Amino acid sequence: MKLAAALLLCAALARATDATDECASSLAIEDVERYKRDGYVIIRNLFSAAEADVLRRAIETDPLVASNDMPMVDSAGARSKLTLWNQAGNDTFGYFARGRRWVNAARRLIGSPIYHFHTKVMLKEPRVGGTWEWHQDFGYWYQVGCLEPDKMLSAILAVDNHTIENGCMQLLSGSHRVGRLAHGVSGEQAGVDQEALGRAVKRFPLVYATMRPGDVLFTHSNLLHSSAPNESPSWRRSLIVAYNAIENPPRPDTICPLPAEAPLEPLFDDAEILARGVVRIDPARDFLDHARNAAQFSKGSS
Repeated sequence: MKLAAALLLCAALARATDATDECASSLAIEDVERYKRDGYVIIRNLFSAAEADVLRRAIETDPLVASNDMPMVDSAGARSKLTLWNQAGNDTFGYFARGRRWVNAARRLIGSPIYHFHTKVMLKEPRVGGTWEWHQDFGYWYQVGCLEPDKMLSAILAVDNHTIENGCMQLLSGSHRVGRLAHGVSGEQAGVDQEALGRAVKRFPLVYATMRPGDVLFTHSNLLHSSAPNESPSWRRSLIVAYNAIENPPRPDTICPLPAEAPLEPLFDDAEILARGVVRIDPARDFLDHARNAAQFSKGSS
């Protein structure tokens, strides 16, 4: 009787959330529909404030995060920093990236089996953190041979409060429908063609993606987005995990991993994040450095 009741409950939840692989899902049907329509969706409290605080402490205390950051200069000469790697390991960051809540949500939005494309820690410092120029993530990812933008997304977990004052993400709702636009180099970043951007700004609503710690923003790879400088006294940090469909691999000669090199399985039971506390990154981790990044993407994607 208990088994039958459990099966009935799982079936009911599947109908309510359109779940495809297990009865627990972090997304409702409306979330999936909003993502397809607008090119993004924010899931409030996907992680608790306490879980986000574990991530904050990991960023602040793991020396490999700061020692491997890449300052990325914007068109005005200001800098924002990021630390990027391709393998989701057995550390605090990997527990989030391989966690059931995040992976199952990304898998539903992409609609097919996925793997870990990369993880980034974004560090926008108080008062000095610079702009992230308007771009599409697929402006980068097309450059490495991925062909299907619908099969790729970014998932941005707010570690701090993301506000207009500290340079939260700005996005053009629905702009993923324009397809891939030409990109060039703006400072040390890939920036979208300015003429095309001007037309998009007139056509699509501007949204400020304000978030609290634990909220997660999922963005389609063709969504136009940027962020303004951080002129506030507060940090704006985030953990960004990019997921890609196994059927949409990059070329093997790029800095990006192939599916077999960056698996997500076995999924981590992210209910254990609080109990595990801060677990540091393996010193053998291969971080992306500025020289390799510049060599891969300096040509832009046009």
